[in-house]
Amino acid sequence: PVHACFTLQKPVSELVDHIQKLEYDIYEEIGVPETKVAILSMHPSGESNSTNVVFGFLSNPVHRPISPVALSVLRSSLIELFLRRSNLTLTTPIFGQPSKFEILKFRGGITVIPVQSASIFQITQFLFNFTLYNSISEIEHKCIELRDQLKYGLHLRSYENLFVRLTNKNGSTMSSPVIVQASVMDSFGNMLPQRLKQLAQTITHSPARNLGLNNSDFGKVKSISLSSYLKGTLHASPPTPSPTSAPQP
Repeated sequence: PVHACFTLQKPVSELVDHIQKLEYDIYEEIGVPETKVAILSMHPSGESNSTNVVFGFLSNPVHRPISPVALSVLRSSLIELFLRRSNLTLTTPIFGQPSKFEILKFRGGITVIPVQSASIFQITQFLFNFTLYNSISEIEHKCIELRDQLKYGLHLRSYENLFVRLTNKNGSTMSSPVIVQASVMDSFGNMLPQRLKQLAQTITHSPARNLGLNNSDFGKVKSISLSSYLKGTLHASPPTPSPTSAPQP
């Protein structure tokens, strides 16, 4: 199942007569073949005269599962809406502008790449991961603090960039836990083996220091794990200097 939600600045009483139109608008914006949109619930949100709308994508016809390709396209569309990189455009006179878009459930999980200071496509592999008992939404809102605190905790240098991506296996931006995958690159797009070894040692000895993350912001870091590549640097021998020839008499 695929469930998501958003908020409309309209009371429920003004929306109940327009459910079919709302389903149509959502499908026109982000629908994929062999699916249909169903409004699952409407209830007042915490704000005055606003409504939280929960909707889902159902296979159409019901007996045929949504294809992997369609699910992939749908997952990307929902993540773009969550990250506010695209807008969900509805019939404005009836619904106004939706806000606070969240993904509630997506089969197979979701992985979100927050806005980075440099292109994450430069990353060839992630070096380590850990688990936080926050939601993707909470971490995404504090992503600058996350990166800054990790940089401090890992003793990164000014020319080294940290990249992260966030995964929730239940496919929700609102539930915990979240697996944080991280990588580090210098300004030239690589890291020397000896520097990677230093980084691996810092991470390995960091659980007591919570990777530098503030407990009040992110809670306790769990399940720190190095990639096999980074783990291998811990046991790599330093390069031996080439022998110099003895001076001739």
